[in-house]
Amino acid sequence: MSLRVVTVMTNSKGSVIAAIGWDGDRGEWRINIYGAHGFSTEQAALDFWHANFDHETGTFIGRWQTAS
Repeated sequence: MSLRVVTVMTNSKGSVIAAIGWDGDRGEWRINIYGAHGFSTEQAALDFWHANFDHETGTFIGRWQTAS
């Protein structure tokens, strides 16, 4: 996977906990700490991140599991 990072997620202490980027090999947007599926748009990946990950730890909490 060759991920071109576009958006970096940080927690309240400023620590980097995840990144969203374009995977040119797969032709989809990816969250670097989530390997189950990619996304058709950066916004879909961001929405999935906000709905499914703890914003302090980056832990997957899985509220919304549909692919976009």
